[in-house]
Amino acid sequence: YDAAKAAYDAELALAANNAKYDKLLVEGEAAIKSKKWDDAKKKYTEARDLKPKEKLPKEKLYEIEQLMANAEKQGEYDALMSEANKLFNNKDYALSIDKYRAASVLFPSISEPKDQIVKAQAALDAMIADEAKKKQIEQRYNDLMTLGAKNKGEDKLDAALGNYKEARDLKPEEQQPKDRIKEIEDILAQR
Repeated sequence: YDAAKAAYDAELALAANNAKYDKLLVEGEAAIKSKKWDDAKKKYTEARDLKPKEKLPKEKLYEIEQLMANAEKQGEYDALMSEANKLFNNKDYALSIDKYRAASVLFPSISEPKDQIVKAQAALDAMIADEAKKKQIEQRYNDLMTLGAKNKGEDKLDAALGNYKEARDLKPEEQQPKDRIKEIEDILAQR
């Protein structure tokens, strides 16, 4: 009788152990699905401790470690992309390119950072070209205003008038060339 009772108790204990193991696996999987990594880790660790020879809990613990690493990497990627997008929207293209590159290193297979680098570089190139053009216009304007003053001083009024008109056309918002044109036209009208 004692042997039968011991066998029966052992069988009950094994059944309870199996039920607990199965429950831990189900709870662990649910925790993974809801991205509750610590809970999932705890469940699979308990399952592994209940049945150390089983491969599934060990595989799941490895999977959780990978998912946790990816989640951390994803968070870093999201933060970099958010910062890069803000910089891009503020027309800080050079810094946005650096952030997009850093994001691209984390997940090389995602095309969005690479696409944004191309856009940011194009915008940066356009901005640089625009600045160069503005400097060129500013230089030409200053040269024309200087030349106009020189020609006016030498009484070459038609040449001075042409210089001031060209300067006015380059920078229509400037008042000075308009004033000089009026002065010269008034002088010419008196002659």
